[in-house]
Amino acid sequence: VQITVSIADEYGTFALPVVEAVSMDLCSSAGYLTPSDDASVCSHGHDDFPVLPYDTLIPFLPLQHFDYADQAKWASLMKDIEAWLVDQVNCQMQLWTWGRDAFWLAFIAAYPSFPGGSWPKWDSRIPLEGTFIEQWLERSGD
Repeated sequence: VQITVSIADEYGTFALPVVEAVSMDLCSSAGYLTPSDDASVCSHGHDDFPVLPYDTLIPFLPLQHFDYADQAKWASLMKDIEAWLVDQVNCQMQLWTWGRDAFWLAFIAAYPSFPGGSWPKWDSRIPLEGTFIEQWLERSGD
């Protein structure tokens, strides 16, 4: 497996990709993983995240010709991720947590003055949670 991550220089001071190796028993009869301590749980109150099926689709990927310098592209991607999160992904899945973090990354790339300036409302089912957005808000208060 090879993963490549590029972060624009202006985001390099507060964005840091984190890769965590996790052992998953995809053949377990229970079919559940235990979330890490910092994983958020949706408002349904469930403590376990189901294992993802092999055929899980992420409709907005790959981003073959994405212009990361174009804020309008980020805004469009953010709306695509938002719709996917609230309409298609079970909030009990680890994929939802990943999508929430991807949503906030795209949101900030589209609206870098957030929480200042003007920005659109987002679906309230996507909480202001996750390392990236929490650090962004913390630093914006400085």
